Amino acid sequence: APNISNATFTNNATSGSDADSPNGQGGTLYIAEGTTILTDVAINTSSSHVVGGAIATTQHLNGTNLDITDATSSGDGGGIYASGSDLTLLNSDFLRCGSGDDGGAIYLGSSTSLSMTNGSIIGTSATDDADDDGGGIRFTGQTDHLLTSVTFQDLAANDMGGALDIRDDAVVTVTGSSFTDISSGNQGGCVRVEGTSGRLNVT
Repeated sequence: APNISNATFTNNATSGSDADSPNGQGGTLYIAEGTTILTDVAINTSSSHVVGGAIATTQHLNGTNLDITDATSSGDGGGIYASGSDLTLLNSDFLRCGSGDDGGAIYLGSSTSLSMTNGSIIGTSATDDADDDGGGIRFTGQTDHLLTSVTFQDLAANDMGGALDIRDDAVVTVTGSSFTDISSGNQGGCVRVEGTSGRLNVT
């Protein structure tokens, strides 16, 4: 798996559209093997016709000083789509990302955990269709997640969870973070929690 540092990726896209295969996933990076470390990496203007406007991964991804700007996907995860893996982000920012389905900045599939520290999600949205959820992040699966000192601002979802949409018994702990100017068209203008064991802890 690649370790990438001090790099900028600009104006990248996938044209494939097969939702049942890797074709079209990850507008800039598609990661299917090993742990990937991204350090001081910027991804600007990236798009996917399926999932992961900037990055799609089924493996562990560690990002430090990772900045994703103007990334879009026709499906889930305008910035990052992660499934079956751990996603760790430090000092990382998402700006003006958008998804055609769920997770304007980040979509987390089953068995995927997120730890995000000292970052921001600003101006992201899930607003292409009436049932789009999670303007910032969509959580799924029976997994634990930690958000520490994260700024959420100017986010929107057409349906549920303007900032966070928490599903399928996911447990999300939010510490020292802020939520400003966030909206949804249905449930949870800022956060929606669903599932018999789904939980949001705020400290």
